[in-house]
Amino acid sequence: MQPPIRKTTFIVRLWADGDPADESSWRGIAERVGTERQCRFEELDVLLNWIRHEIVIVQEQNNLPPGQFQA
Repeated sequence: MQPPIRKTTFIVRLWADGDPADESSWRGIAERVGTERQCRFEELDVLLNWIRHEIVIVQEQNNLPPGQFQA
């Protein structure tokens, strides 16, 4: 029996439309490596929420209790 997967990898591409000091100017795309799952975002909070959601998926797929995911 293989131990549960406790890691995943994301590639995030960011760019600023306008003033980089303006948090609302950041745009990007993220993908979870090894899957076809992607997130296009215009707000950084959307990116963070998507990553949190992907971690929950990894936990559920590997029957890990909440908080047992190791980045």
